[in-house]
Amino acid sequence: MNEKQKAAGYSVFQKTIPAFRAHEVTAQVKALSQKAIELGQPGFSLKYGETSVCRVNVNGETLNMEMVPVTLIGGTPKINGWQFVAKVDHGDAQAGEGNLVFGYNPTLIEKSGRKDLVNWLSECPPNCEHCDVKRNRSTTFLFSDETDPTKLIQLGSSCVKDFTGHPNPAALLHAATLFKELIVELDDPEWGMGSGARAHAMLTFPYVVSLAAAIVRKDGGWIPKNDRMGYPNHGATVVSVYNELTSKKPTISIAPGDEEYAKQVVAWLTDDRFLRIPANVNTHSG
Repeated sequence: MNEKQKAAGYSVFQKTIPAFRAHEVTAQVKALSQKAIELGQPGFSLKYGETSVCRVNVNGETLNMEMVPVTLIGGTPKINGWQFVAKVDHGDAQAGEGNLVFGYNPTLIEKSGRKDLVNWLSECPPNCEHCDVKRNRSTTFLFSDETDPTKLIQLGSSCVKDFTGHPNPAALLHAATLFKELIVELDDPEWGMGSGARAHAMLTFPYVVSLAAAIVRKDGGWIPKNDRMGYPNHGATVVSVYNELTSKKPTISIAPGDEEYAKQVVAWLTDDRFLRIPANVNTHSG
């Protein structure tokens, strides 16, 4: 974390996410970082570690999934010494509806010293402590004093600008909400997968090739799908790979040599010379 990020009160978030989500997470962080810069805040930092295959429960099914550790440095913007804690969309109290709380900052909630704060947010009235005008607001915002986190203030939407003096408080609040929603998404292993998620769909091509290489090594060679008489081979390599990917108790260990072999295969398949072969060329001729 650099000095500007420290001064902005940014935090270090360390998460582990499915590898297939890395591209989308990178795009989200880049967009949020650019927005932070436009609002006069420092940019964010994002770093990925080495991937590994883990057993993860998704939609009630235990899957083999390639996961990657991610370190994110960022945070919600400050507004003239005040930090965003939460956005509250107020329900109809007379109808027994509770509030919807978005983008809440668990660190600032903990520092507030109020153990009941989360419950209070879910049922608090739509008051504004800046104008003290009592009216039926649909949305309010909670802020924390930068130097004294125990000091909180609830503001109505129309009073945020007057209280903070920022020319575009709505943009700041939107950025803060999006950032906190991103952190929530990073903690959810089922986010973005849908109800049809399956083990073999959660792994990258290099991992599948590495697994195939490990099975070939174990079996002493590639076993074709059909034998010489044309009958199916139940121990065929493709069958073994599929069974291993979908098994609840994997039995194959991938060695470094298998991963190296997979890298060579993937490099060959993605080589420009290979990709430039016209579709109508018979590669088996000659």
